[in-house]
Amino acid sequence: QMSGMHVTYDIKNAAGSRVQSVKIQCSECKLPSYEPINLEKKYNIIMTKYMAYGGDQYKMIKDELISINNLEFLESDALLSYVKEITPIYAEVNNRIKVLNRK
Repeated sequence: QMSGMHVTYDIKNAAGSRVQSVKIQCSECKLPSYEPINLEKKYNIIMTKYMAYGGDQYKMIKDELISINNLEFLESDALLSYVKEITPIYAEVNNRIKVLNRK
């Protein structure tokens, strides 16, 4: 799962070459907009420790980490707090993941 990004994959390409485009949500814009990823910029992302340390075969994340800041609370507590804060929840389809050449 991801949020704040739009990614397009072409699954016919070889592993390591499947990502065709990545757009990141502008963190300074009042209205949500997406801009191409800047390969020279460092981005802060939040993920579970499991994923950060290579879980589910996501070793590329572990291999490219610059630093890790462990939060002082459980992921489940963070989710519960967030849901309480934004209730009611309005689901939307925003096409975060686009897969090309799917069988």
